[in-house]
Amino acid sequence: MIRKMESLIESLQSTKTEEDVKARYAKHFTLDYDTSDKHDLYNDSVLFEFKFDANLSSLGGRAKVFAQVLYYVYRLKFKQAGQFAKKQIPPFLCLADKNEAMITETAKWKEFYSSDKYDWDLQPSSPDPHLVDDLRVDKKFRELEVYKLPQKFDCLRFEETLKKILDNQLTLELRVDKKIITEDNFEEVFQYWDSIFHNDVQNGLKSSRYFVCDIQKGKSEYSEMKGGVNFYIDDAGKTVFKPILKSKYDKFWGIYEKITNPKEIGGILAKIDRLTDDTLRRFEGQFFTPLDFAKKGLEYLEKTLGKNWYRGCKIWDMCAGTGNLQYYIPNEYLHNVYASTLVEDEMEHMRRLFALSIPKENIFQYDYLNDDVHRVFVEGQTQINFSDEDWKLPKKLRDDLANPKNKWVILINPPYATSQDGGGGLSRSREEKSGVSKTKIRDEMLKTGLGDSSQELFTQFLFRIEREFRGKSAHLALFSKMKYVNSFANQGFRKKLFNFIFKKGFIFSAKNFYGTNGNFPVGFLIWDLQKREILEKQKVVVDVFETTIKDDQMVRGSAIKIGKKEFPVEQRSYFLSSWVKRFKNVEIAVPLTSAIKIKSEDARLDRLAKNAIGYLAVNANDNQNQNKTVLFSTVFQQGNGHSITSEIFIQSMVVHAVRRVPKATWINDRDQFMQPKKKLSEEFENDCIIWGLFSGSNQTSSLKDVKYKGETYQIINQFFPFESRELATWKIQNPEIEGQIPDENRFVAEFLKEKKLSEESLEVLRIGKQIYQEFYKNFNNLDRSKYKLQTWDAGWWQIRMALSEQNLAEELFAELKIAHKKLKENILKGVYGYGFLGEEIIAEATEET
Repeated sequence: MIRKMESLIESLQSTKTEEDVKARYAKHFTLDYDTSDKHDLYNDSVLFEFKFDANLSSLGGRAKVFAQVLYYVYRLKFKQAGQFAKKQIPPFLCLADKNEAMITETAKWKEFYSSDKYDWDLQPSSPDPHLVDDLRVDKKFRELEVYKLPQKFDCLRFEETLKKILDNQLTLELRVDKKIITEDNFEEVFQYWDSIFHNDVQNGLKSSRYFVCDIQKGKSEYSEMKGGVNFYIDDAGKTVFKPILKSKYDKFWGIYEKITNPKEIGGILAKIDRLTDDTLRRFEGQFFTPLDFAKKGLEYLEKTLGKNWYRGCKIWDMCAGTGNLQYYIPNEYLHNVYASTLVEDEMEHMRRLFALSIPKENIFQYDYLNDDVHRVFVEGQTQINFSDEDWKLPKKLRDDLANPKNKWVILINPPYATSQDGGGGLSRSREEKSGVSKTKIRDEMLKTGLGDSSQELFTQFLFRIEREFRGKSAHLALFSKMKYVNSFANQGFRKKLFNFIFKKGFIFSAKNFYGTNGNFPVGFLIWDLQKREILEKQKVVVDVFETTIKDDQMVRGSAIKIGKKEFPVEQRSYFLSSWVKRFKNVEIAVPLTSAIKIKSEDARLDRLAKNAIGYLAVNANDNQNQNKTVLFSTVFQQGNGHSITSEIFIQSMVVHAVRRVPKATWINDRDQFMQPKKKLSEEFENDCIIWGLFSGSNQTSSLKDVKYKGETYQIINQFFPFESRELATWKIQNPEIEGQIPDENRFVAEFLKEKKLSEESLEVLRIGKQIYQEFYKNFNNLDRSKYKLQTWDAGWWQIRMALSEQNLAEELFAELKIAHKKLKENILKGVYGYGFLGEEIIAEATEET
């Protein structure tokens, strides 16, 4: 018996998720579809967007879903990177959930998806609210038919219409919107064109020459008689014929529109040599600004300074490298660009790259941290004398700098390394920076008392820029780490010098720099250098872009705005590092390099405060150092911490927890920990204590008869959490250990007596106690020598390591991990609620900043 195919109505009734709806549609209509590029479902005829139960009859719900679809259409039209270049804009759009569906022609909505009025960087699932609002009031949108799928008549009409579209019965007479080729996207289009036609046009001229002809209306023509394309190579009438399959040619030009604008062609012609320049690969090389974000920076300058800002500005990049930041500047404005670099072969590369666009003398080798410093910093000088001839800086640039009418944009991605070693960083390789570790600019900074910040190469650039452009109409557009905005070391730099007005910006992960291991935020921030206000009074809120990284490289065109983030600028007196009172270290103590390893010689630190019960190693004040926050029973030899006494025990355990609990991400990596903005609850404090006692960063231990500098010491574990009288009732395998148990409790056990704990803390303590009991029950079966198990008050590190090595208490450790995570979630609420850290993402990026 042949079973009748399940109807669409029946098929959709049993769906429970959006994915179910998509799968039922694909099966019912036998769709050969593509879901790459995060589209719900795509083929050449229809772009689908599926929901489970979106209530498309509701104007508001329908507008938001439709706006999401238009985001995908926008990307198909304007984003040519990767698979986007190969995809045409489908002539129809279909929105559907389990109860309703809509079909409409794509080209009807061109006024929306081609508009620069909306923020197209947002995630499609959180579209610009202005777009949603505009759709809601649009007459043709309000009149769109919504098919009620449970109603048989509506369902049959919908099926019939969609099948005709999929069978190309309704597309023949439609005006299909095509993609446009521009100065911004022509390289990606060329890569797709070349992948199709390279073998057809090879021999003789470069394939890029044929491409330039082919994209211009009237410069190429398909001859059906000859079965190929006539390329009109030049104005002198040179014609080259190449045999090309018509179906192949028609497919490409079914996706793209030929160019008719001479200005657009002029810009492409000026840049065309980039397509076949072997040194182009340097644009994606290590440490150079990713092209996608170089382009994004220009978009943000346009949002800040206006659409035609290029026309009235001079642009200088003092460390231009291979020209990435200039790469997407429209060709007609490149004559306003100055590009200098420390490395001579980079200068030669840029001169070749921009040979038809930037005057040769505007691209020059120059050491901005050493050259002409004696001219820029003259004692008592209020204005720089650019008229003197004793300058390495080109005269044309000096004349422009001296002209008070000129407006400036300093577009720069300086090196990020410290001047102590001159290496690393994201803008130059280590080899290229050798020999510049000590600069003349640093000497000038030291004279003004900027000792700490003078170690940073990028702050040295900012120091000279501030002097050189003082009093001028100028904006600084800066790619850099975020530490100059909020770090402890740069507070003096902000106060004395960097107090400009923040305008706009975004951050992205350093992972987008090819070959970079670091995963921290790199910011592109725009500052008005003519206006001054201390940063503490400003709100520095930036957009956050997430990208896809594959094979250690950013996927072109994958940048999506996921929200906003604030970088609070505070005085160091409000930093968490200043919250805990530190007592003077006066008593000799055995220094440790780990939980049980002694530093017997050349210890940096071998003192503790009087009556100390332990030591908290805590390095720097930002989140990137969270892994260097560790509890010890005695002093950690590297220092960077403080003795824990009974007076500051609670605060120390809070610091340990709040620095360790937040998940480290590239977004919060440079966030500064701040002091709490209100009084902490006792429950929060106790949660932090219990969490710390059973955390992996608790490296407390108990060590017997330790020899140090000719004396013998006992290292006591004051973090033992259970009372002695309770311990005496446990089963202890070793009689010697059993006989050591004293009458008095260790500090933490005494502290916890009768403390009111949260349910989550009680659960961690309950499971933790069972693990301790397993430890004593199996004491003789453990590697006592390896873990120095000689005393009754063994530390948590010793206990968990010794048990884990023998695969003991595995189920208990698994239970503890779950309970510990729940407790962590409690603490995390307090980390943000009390203001120890700002929220990683403070809002969906759905409105202008």
